[in-house]
Order: sequence, then C-alpha cells, then structure tokens
Amino acid sequence: MIEQIKKLEKLTKLDPNNLINYFNLGNIYIKLKKYNLSLLNFQKTINIDKNFIQGYNNIANIYKELKNTKESINFFKQAIKINPNYINAIYNLAIVYFEIGQYKESSVFFKKVLKIDPNYIPALNNFGILLKNINKYDEALKCFEKIINIDNSFLRAYNNIGTIALELGDIKKAIENYKKTLSLNPENFISYKNLLATYENSNQIESYEKILKLSKKKFPNEKILKFYSSILLFRKKKYKESIRILEKYNFGDEFEIKKNFFLAKAYDFINKEDLAFKFFNNANE
Repeated sequence: MIEQIKKLEKLTKLDPNNLINYFNLGNIYIKLKKYNLSLLNFQKTINIDKNFIQGYNNIANIYKELKNTKESINFFKQAIKINPNYINAIYNLAIVYFEIGQYKESSVFFKKVLKIDPNYIPALNNFGILLKNINKYDEALKCFEKIINIDNSFLRAYNNIGTIALELGDIKKAIENYKKTLSLNPENFISYKNLLATYENSNQIESYEKILKLSKKKFPNEKILKFYSSILLFRKKKYKESIRILEKYNFGDEFEIKKNFFLAKAYDFINKEDLAFKFFNNANE
C-alpha cells in the first residue's frame, strides 16, 4: 500500500484537478484507518467537483465510524440532495438513525430505499429488526419472509424469524427456523446459542443436552458453553456443581441477570438462604 500511496501522491501533484486520484488515496487511508488523511483527500474531491456524490458518501461514512453522528448525517443528506435516488447514502442514513435509536427517522429512509429497490436485502433485514424492536412483529416478519423469497440461504432472516417466534411464545416455529440456519451453515455458533436458549426456556432438556453436547464438540473454546452446562446441571438438580461453574466464570453483561438468578435458585435449593437472597438482589439490581 505504501507504494500505491506514493504513486497516487505523485499523480496528484502532476494533475491536481483529477479527483479520482484523491478519491483512491482516501480509500487506501480508510483501509489503514488513517481517517484524518482519508477525510482530507475526500474533501479535495468535493472541492474539485461539488456534485461528486461518492465523496460526500465516503466522508459521511468516516464520520459514522468516528461516532460523529451530526456530521455523518449532514454529509449523507448532502449526497441525497445531489441525487435523491442515491441508494447508498439513503440506506446509510437509515442505519445512522437506527443506531442512535431514532426509529421514526430511520423508518422514513428505509422505506425510501425499498421504494427504489423493493428487493434490497440489507434494508429489508435492518428494517425488519427495527420493526421487531418496536413490537411490530407482523410487519417485521413480512420483511424477513420477503428476504427468504429473494434468497432462501440468507441465514439472518431465519434467525430473526426464530427470535420473533420465541418472543411470541411459538416455540415450534422458533426451533424450525433455528434448525434451518444450522442446516444452511453448521458452523454458525449463534444458531446453536439460539437453540440452546429455546430448548431451555421451553424445558426440553433432552434436546437441550443433545445440542449442548454437539456445540461443545464443534466449538470447544466457546466459554459461554460453560454457562449452558451449568444450566443443564441445575435442571438435573446438581446444584452444587452448577454453582461451582457459575461462580468460577464471568460470562459478560448479557448473561449477568440469568447467572445471578440461577445462583440464587441453586443456593435456595441447598438451603443457603443468605446466599440465595444475595444473588436474588443482584439479579434484581
């Protein structure tokens, strides 16, 4: 890349009004995560040509990467002003609003993307997630089902349908969709996690144990499987063994409430009320 940079810098000196050289330089600096230099070169592209839409889009993406939401939105909107149908900027703007929790604004731009291209899978998937987050499950399912009609190998659509089904209490549908992701990609660890959670929540211990055994074989270094092992021990009333694992490992914030809950229940079952009370309090906090 160093040689490419030297070559492009030489070209910019020979032909300072050729914006493509600055644009290519900016892209190289993005790969090197030298965002200030990248911004400098993209800024030169739009100084040369005020309507160079890719320059605005790339500047906006860098600001998005730098968590400068205000400038990111500003430059995406400038790109859209030049071309109201520029799908990259419209989609990226929808994502920015989505990530900062402004779902109403995000929905507006996802809908604009899908009006331009009704089969744009990234927009369908993320719009579906947005709709799920605001409990519009039927509309979310339509997005994911449409994705499957377009591309029946798109794993995340099945996972998302499974998650909605689980939230709605349709265990059978959740399991069907999680199993579908495994049939498409047996190396997808998230699907194993989703199945484990589904079997555990529905008290299907035999299926839970089977998937856990398979998961350990395929992913021996995944520490979170120790958490699922502790739950299995709890379900088998091996409370002390379950406690030993739960207290030994930190499984991260995502599992902290459940960890404290199972510790509380396990201590309660072995008649250690003080410790049970302590972990119930932790779970509540």
